Amino acid sequence: MFRDIEPKTSISAKDVLPTGHGGTMQSDAENNSDRISITIDGVDRINEVCACTFLYRADKVFHSVFLDLPPFSRQHPEKFQLRPTDVPYTWAVTVELPLASRFSFRMIELNEPFEERHIGAERFASKPMWASGMSIETPGVEPAYSAVLPQGTPVGKVTEYAIKAGSEQPERQVWLYEPAKESEGNIEKLLIFFDGEMYLKAVNAASIIDSLIHRQEIPRVAALFVSPLEGMREKEFVLNPDFASHTANGLREFAEEKLGKRFGEGSCVAVGASFGGIAALYMAKQHPEFIHGVIAQSPSLWRCQDRMDDLSGAANAYFLNIHWGVFETQEKNGTSLAEANRQFVEMLAAAGHSFEFEEYRGGHGAVNWREALPKALKNVLKKI
Repeated sequence: MFRDIEPKTSISAKDVLPTGHGGTMQSDAENNSDRISITIDGVDRINEVCACTFLYRADKVFHSVFLDLPPFSRQHPEKFQLRPTDVPYTWAVTVELPLASRFSFRMIELNEPFEERHIGAERFASKPMWASGMSIETPGVEPAYSAVLPQGTPVGKVTEYAIKAGSEQPERQVWLYEPAKESEGNIEKLLIFFDGEMYLKAVNAASIIDSLIHRQEIPRVAALFVSPLEGMREKEFVLNPDFASHTANGLREFAEEKLGKRFGEGSCVAVGASFGGIAALYMAKQHPEFIHGVIAQSPSLWRCQDRMDDLSGAANAYFLNIHWGVFETQEKNGTSLAEANRQFVEMLAAAGHSFEFEEYRGGHGAVNWREALPKALKNVLKKI
């Protein structure tokens, strides 16, 4: 399972149908999606897998081309190398993927053996590999949540700021979302997203919030999207009391000043994915006076499995929505993300915490968090 399948015959570019034949692929405008095609070559219902051929069309000769999928099994390689086809500048690879699932992916060109060029949005400190805007949905997947706004939906305002914690500190990028003035009701809650740029660009969080407010499925909320400092993502997001305090106090107060609104006790929800999920849990533990709700999406608890007590907080101090993919099973630090999260949930249950959890059919990527976010926001905001 999840192996690179050797084709019985050479793959021909003309035999690979456009994206959407049996499976679907989504991408943002930056990702040159017209150069990528996906086809489903076969479905194994017994083992619940399908053979997916990824074809890439380049504009010149490269040393090699790789398909990069977030690890989703203990045996899963880091990259799948594409093979040249009988059409110039065209490569293809067939990979076995589970049915009814969603995965983010990325293509990588190598001009030289060690010189990578990512296809699509450039990689930056706050946007790891799994934030790629390209994704695949295999046959049988549940319908995607549509972040496309119905005609006439009021659209909120997103403003980018560069702020400093002190005169000697580097600038931090943050974005402040204000709901549309046409929507009804007062702003009572503040959502704080870690990996802010990823949530805005790959998860489409602002559009999701607009849609939920318009449908009256959540109250009017503001949102602060926080990016880590350059090269400091793991250090800031993993059990860092200074960063938690800076967010709960300095950044929250910055949002209050810009919005002209004070957020009182228990009026904030922390949201994060991967290491950002750790940051959200830790902030709730450190600052329960502000955080009464947490959404932890695929939190990388393998990274701090020996310090899970530092993330749990007092019983019922906040309501938690936590979810992860059933394929997040790659071994790290003697465990896996899925195993560490199950252990954490068992610990919460034994301590009487208020929470809900879900394991979805997918991997570690923005496409999975985008689909899970609307339900999580609705459930958490109802509880606090």
